[in-house]
Amino acid sequence: MRKHLKFIALYALWIGGIIYILGGCQATRTIASPEAVQALEQQVDSRNLRIKLDWAMPLTTRGMASVANAGLLPPGNNIARINLINTPNSFEMRGDSVFIDLPYFGERQVVSDYPGGKGINFTGAMENFRSSRDRKDQSYRLTFDTSDRSERFDVSLKIFPGQRAILVFYSNQRNTIRYEGTLENPQTE
Repeated sequence: MRKHLKFIALYALWIGGIIYILGGCQATRTIASPEAVQALEQQVDSRNLRIKLDWAMPLTTRGMASVANAGLLPPGNNIARINLINTPNSFEMRGDSVFIDLPYFGERQVVSDYPGGKGINFTGAMENFRSSRDRKDQSYRLTFDTSDRSERFDVSLKIFPGQRAILVFYSNQRNTIRYEGTLENPQTE
């Protein structure tokens, strides 16, 4: 009986330790300063945004796995996350227009017009523009539609006060791709 009580006490202590450790591992929430939130709000309202993208995250498919298995991705990259730091790219929004020059990694289902295979590259008008603010994390979500000569994109952009940006392209001819990067201030550059 004594061994049994000792075992229960050690087990309870072990469980308590695990709960204590897991409770101490929760992430600390950093709240953006009012100045950062106001600056982001002004930039979003002006629709004058430039984003430098650092990562591409294509939809993982068998085709992308074949590309990775063939050794066609640069060292340090994988099919789920591709580094764009040394790859020229830009996403710019000015008024009701968008200027896009992004590499594309993924599968294309429809090849109706393939001008050089350079990715997502065009200038177009934004349609159905919507902007909403998430009060919880102080971010903004911008959504709009745009189109090239033969391809239509639904674009979702989430911008955080810390200048982090997440950009997602949904296409009628390609698999979805997500990009992550930083918001730049076009007025100061």
